[in-house]
Amino acid sequence: MQGRPRREEKVGCELNSNGHMSGERFVARFKLAIALAAPFCAAALGYLMGIRQTQATTGAPQKTYEVNIGRMHLVLSASVLGVTVMFVLTVLLSIVILLTIVARRRRTRADAANRTLEMESKRAEERFAAASEAQFQTLANAMPQLCWMARADGWIFWYNQRWYEYTGTTPAQMDGWGWQSVHDPEVLPKVLERWKGCIASAKPFEMIFPLRGSDGEFHPFLTRVMPVCDQSGKVSGWFGTNTDISEQLRTEEELRRLNDELEKRVAERTVELEARKRAEEARRVSEERHRALFEYAPDGIVIADPQSYYLDANSSMCRMLGYTHDELVGLHASDIVVQDEIPQIGPALSVIKTKSDYHGEWQFRRKDGSVFSADVMATMMPDGNLLGVIRDITERKKMEEQLRMSQRMEAIGRLAGGVAHDFNNLLGVILGCSDVMLDELAANHPAAKRAEMIRKAGTSAADLTRQLLAFSRQQMLQPQVLDLKQIVERAQVLLTRLIGENIELTVLVEPSLWNVKADPGQIEQVLLNLAVNARDAMPQGGRLTIEARNVELDASYVKEHQQVIAGPYVMLVVEDTGSGMDHETQSRIFDPFFTTKEVGKGTGLGLATVYGIVKQSGGHIWVYSEPGQGSAFKVYLPRVENEAQPVKGDEPVEGTFGGAEMFLLAEDSASLREMVKDYLEGVGYTVLEAATGSDALDRAKSFAGTIQLLLTDVVMPGMSGPELARQIGCIRPGIKVIFTSGYTDDAVARHGGLDPAIAFIQKPYRPKALARKIREVLEVHAGNVK
Repeated sequence: MQGRPRREEKVGCELNSNGHMSGERFVARFKLAIALAAPFCAAALGYLMGIRQTQATTGAPQKTYEVNIGRMHLVLSASVLGVTVMFVLTVLLSIVILLTIVARRRRTRADAANRTLEMESKRAEERFAAASEAQFQTLANAMPQLCWMARADGWIFWYNQRWYEYTGTTPAQMDGWGWQSVHDPEVLPKVLERWKGCIASAKPFEMIFPLRGSDGEFHPFLTRVMPVCDQSGKVSGWFGTNTDISEQLRTEEELRRLNDELEKRVAERTVELEARKRAEEARRVSEERHRALFEYAPDGIVIADPQSYYLDANSSMCRMLGYTHDELVGLHASDIVVQDEIPQIGPALSVIKTKSDYHGEWQFRRKDGSVFSADVMATMMPDGNLLGVIRDITERKKMEEQLRMSQRMEAIGRLAGGVAHDFNNLLGVILGCSDVMLDELAANHPAAKRAEMIRKAGTSAADLTRQLLAFSRQQMLQPQVLDLKQIVERAQVLLTRLIGENIELTVLVEPSLWNVKADPGQIEQVLLNLAVNARDAMPQGGRLTIEARNVELDASYVKEHQQVIAGPYVMLVVEDTGSGMDHETQSRIFDPFFTTKEVGKGTGLGLATVYGIVKQSGGHIWVYSEPGQGSAFKVYLPRVENEAQPVKGDEPVEGTFGGAEMFLLAEDSASLREMVKDYLEGVGYTVLEAATGSDALDRAKSFAGTIQLLLTDVVMPGMSGPELARQIGCIRPGIKVIFTSGYTDDAVARHGGLDPAIAFIQKPYRPKALARKIREVLEVHAGNVK
């Protein structure tokens, strides 16, 4: 059964495919037009019939008209023509009426169709908007973030369901500015300031701050707000999201902790790989990081199977052993260690398998056959393979040997210094008494010869004592700024006569040589001792080269010689082409009394003295030698910027230096004190003697007369010489002071240097030298101790 045609079908049937009215509809409309025009036609016919009746009654003839239509020639009466005209007019009127009706109906239907389309479009838009709204609500509520929307002025009018679930609030509580109730009161002012600034500037908002949840706890959220603009570009509202980043922060903190733990394990000389299940991308990144650590580690790293066959090795390990990676992989541990270490491989593997960690020192053999020492650390990895870290400790062992040598030299030096100090007091008495005896005895007196023998023996002993003090770095130096060219030139004159004609002497001095600060006499002694040592190493002749030039010791040099401070130095080199030395001899070359010469041809103190002088001058000395290749001693003295001072020669001590002044003598050695007192009183001085510093201070306080000079030992029991001089200077201003000591373990010359303003005389001193120093201080020395 067919239903009633729909409105769309009814309207559609009126028009054909070209948009014109169909034939049936046209006939219907035409009939309607005829019906409307029929009354007019009837009226016209009635009118014509009335005219014919009138003519018939009156008998008047009808008027005729000729009409030419093409080739047709018609003669029509007035009545017929009138009827025809009326008919035509009626038809035309009907057509006009019909067209008017059709046009009007068509407009009516078009308007209705347009209204229908508008209504349908509006309903479709409403349905789409409703669907979009529903989709937006569904999407917003499904998002893990807290979402909300606000007006242009910041008034929040909508939140998604996630917001209410997290905060435990209701829409009524959150409307407008109610969101402030879930913010941390301490952070809220900063949030408001930023939020209002973004509203004013129409810029996006982004900030991290805590929000309180339904459980009352605050959690950190990353908040982002974007402006929503209309078609004109003006901000019409805001859309914001709050993302909980608690888990992200915990993850970042955990990653930092793991990274710190890994760095700590590497610093503790172990490589531990922890198996962690991660996502594929995280595993790839972790593997690349561990591979880079393995490949670029400065220590050698190897991975071996449980039987100690190598599966992998890093570049440092390959360089250390001289193998390529392919050559090293597949070798056994026994292939790269010395023969004596092979029996230890089994026990080491047992330790690793039972205790997990192993640490020991092994001797390895390189591909070229050379041997080196290494520190080995090994552990078992989770997969059952072995991980080993090998560190070349050749340089460390060399430095340890240098340290042991330095400590040994220091201990021997302290012993030698203490012995030399006591000898100086005894030698002072021996030399002083022998000098006095020789002055009093005639040259032909039988005892004069014996006194001279005593003086010569004492002088030899004093020289030996000075060498001991030089080695122990406890001798008194009088340093000054030097131009080493002058020292080398002075020594060259002596060396030409000293080394003999069968040795060729070459001196190379850089023209612009830097200045150094040292005792000129001691540096000259260093040159002479090294030259004599080189001469003795070339009994058949050879070449001796002395070179002085400027050098910069950089970090790489300091790394090999850790006692050195990087910077500018003047290098003094004494090189020979003699017999050279092996490693064992070099390790003891600076020991006192060590010599390779025949018995009776050397004291063994020459190089020990050189070592002590160089060290006390703040420098360094190293020896480079190979058996049969000669030796080179290199002395490095720090550069100074001051202008060099002229080097003075030794002054004579002959002559008479008596006087009549009053002395205060403080000396703890009774025999030396007695000898000095007798000599000084013999040349006219008056002497007050004291055995200790406190005794001398009491004598200075109690003596009523004038004391012109204090002669005091530096090292005494109780009060020291410098302290005594300071206290006496307070009660007797203007008193002159002369210090004397057998070595420099005192406050005046703590670092081996002597203040030029302080008078000093080294023990053992000769009586005439002491008298000369006294006269010099009393007459021309201007230095007072305040």
